[in-house]
Amino acid sequence: MNEESPDVRNNSYLYEKYYYFGTVGKRKVQTIEQEKPFDYNRFKKVREEELKLSYEAFTEESGITRTDVRLIEEGRMSFIPVTYLRFLRKKGVDLNKVLG
Repeated sequence: MNEESPDVRNNSYLYEKYYYFGTVGKRKVQTIEQEKPFDYNRFKKVREEELKLSYEAFTEESGITRTDVRLIEEGRMSFIPVTYLRFLRKKGVDLNKVLG
């Protein structure tokens, strides 16, 4: 079998070389399709366009610190606080549109 790049193949398997007691062989390895990264800019767009709130106004109304809001919008926070999501829902924002 000739070596092709993974992008050229139509199946979801790749072949990787392995070494076993001095011999070289190939084994079939199933690949997992990569999900496209989550777009954290959605949160900033919701805050600015739908709610029309600045950082200061958003933090005063929601009770979340300005630093946390900035970290969420930049995608540097590993989780989204429940209070943040509850505030968006209370303001009438469709969370399926934001998170989906």
